[in-house]
Amino acid sequence: MFKILSLLNGGKNMALDALGAYLIMGLSYNPKKGIKASRDFLRMRENDRAEKEEGYRQTRRFYTFVRYLEQDGLVRREIVEKKIFVEITPRGKERLKGIKSSKSLSFPTSKYEKKDSSQDSNHVATIITFDIPEKERAKRDWLRYALNNLNCNMIHKSVWMGKQGVPDKFLEDLRDMKMGDYVEIFAITKMGSLKKLM
Repeated sequence: MFKILSLLNGGKNMALDALGAYLIMGLSYNPKKGIKASRDFLRMRENDRAEKEEGYRQTRRFYTFVRYLEQDGLVRREIVEKKIFVEITPRGKERLKGIKSSKSLSFPTSKYEKKDSSQDSNHVATIITFDIPEKERAKRDWLRYALNNLNCNMIHKSVWMGKQGVPDKFLEDLRDMKMGDYVEIFAITKMGSLKKLM
């Protein structure tokens, strides 16, 4: 959220595919690189799913997240000459200010070493649900960013699912941040049973 809103705040608007290219491919703004990155980004969407599974996951997460920002009123999309452009809204600028101030608070990193679920042959998926109050919005934003980094997919704004298990350090940080009352995490096994992790 911070990266998308910051990029959009730097200019009036940006083509959706170019925005995805800059974020996913990690490019700094450069018009020549931007054109190539946009083409690569579009090609990555169109190529064979088996070959580009990771690319597809990243692009799906990106478009889902942009939709979430739009539903929340933080960005707006418009179509100009068959291209989709994204622009930050006044509400988005306010949220960006809030994120910048919350980043000064000492939150733990949202990047975790991914857990190797192959060691647990019974593990099928992990479901994370949360209901975090508005006054704790910064924690909610941190949690969404952490889940995204753990390759979880958003099923609904407050329901996420991942194929890997969640790291113990992530669970510790949730407890340290006193988010145990707001977050529930379940592991699904091949036997069809649910095991509550938090």
